[in-house]
Amino acid sequence: MFARLSLIALATAFGIGAAQAQAPVKPALTSIPAPKTSIFIGNSFFYYNNSMHSHVLGMTRAADAANRAAYRSTSVTISGSGFDWHDVDHYFRPNAIGRYSFDDANNIVFNKLDKLFDVAIMMDCSQCPVHPQLGAFSLSSPGRARTPRASTARSRCSSCRGPTPTDLR
Repeated sequence: MFARLSLIALATAFGIGAAQAQAPVKPALTSIPAPKTSIFIGNSFFYYNNSMHSHVLGMTRAADAANRAAYRSTSVTISGSGFDWHDVDHYFRPNAIGRYSFDDANNIVFNKLDKLFDVAIMMDCSQCPVHPQLGAFSLSSPGRARTPRASTARSRCSSCRGPTPTDLR
């Protein structure tokens, strides 16, 4: 027992010492402009309770009331869907999603877009990342994230596992 505890203490001490000896790594990207436009791609977890995009949009507009009209958010959800159900390429084609919005008085406002979205927040089905027979998110997310990145939107996932978050940068 004493020998086992001694080995654990010794391994811990060496581990801490090795971690302290490593030079800090500076990330290549140190700042990101605050996104003003977003697209939420996912399932019912995004659209229930007045939709996640509505809540996030409300908070961002409240935080920057002077530029309230500059913020826009779109939700593309399919009930019960996996990530692989979404045709993400289609969502980023010109003059499609996000082409117009409605103002507070329910008037149509045609958006003048230099790009569709600043950020894409994507969600897989609740079981897909962990289900041994599905694995849909880890197999399809890098390819699906290429489209938002190509359109200059930053991709974020809300149900990632393993190395997938790195693939979404």
